[in-house]
Amino acid sequence: MLLNNGFLKLNRKAAEYLIGHEPECYLLLTQIALRAKRTNNELNHLEIGQAMIGDYKKCSLTHRKYRTALTKLEKMKLVTTKTTNKGTRVTLLDTRAFDINIEDDRQTKRQTSDKQATTNKNKEERINKNKINTNVVYSENFLNFYSLYPRKEGKKVAFEAWVELDPNDELISTILIAVKNQLKAGMFDLREHKKYCAFPLTWLNQRRWENEVEEGTKKPEEKYEPEKEKPYIVCRIDPI
Repeated sequence: MLLNNGFLKLNRKAAEYLIGHEPECYLLLTQIALRAKRTNNELNHLEIGQAMIGDYKKCSLTHRKYRTALTKLEKMKLVTTKTTNKGTRVTLLDTRAFDINIEDDRQTKRQTSDKQATTNKNKEERINKNKINTNVVYSENFLNFYSLYPRKEGKKVAFEAWVELDPNDELISTILIAVKNQLKAGMFDLREHKKYCAFPLTWLNQRRWENEVEEGTKKPEEKYEPEKEKPYIVCRIDPI
């Protein structure tokens, strides 16, 4: 039996007996199962498997048949009842006769399929990420930049910054020209094996291609000049 929020599972043997011998009991038990609470949300202070009944007319039963059917269900140990000021509270006892918490098979399969698809997608992303980490394919434009840049360190992270920057043709040309001009102007500190020169990653992240290049920035090379001889006084020393 399909409901908006799942299925009711009815035991075939129990159904055949009730329908064949106690049709009023079958009708009333079905109504109880349909009304029974399925989750733990607040609803008339009911617990899972409990339902409020008493409106026998909605069950298409007379009051006498309703009372008789309810008594028989109790004797068969399928339900228990308790009278309250809001009506009769019935608790389902034997879920083998009626199980009210069967989910829609189609929904369950769909959820399982979606979960599996998500798992496969995450696994594929991890594999692709590992491929990127172990086998980086550098773009030609980045290699042109890297070949010009004076410090050859941090190639991989510099390429990641390049990819994130995603320069168009105009910006690529601007970057390459800037590297050439800054080299010519002596704006890279190339002392001591270039250890004071910025990494290419730093240069890209700080957008140093936008730095202005001034003519005459390059410092003149220092030349060794021997110390000038100090003037001396020639004096005559007479022998004693």
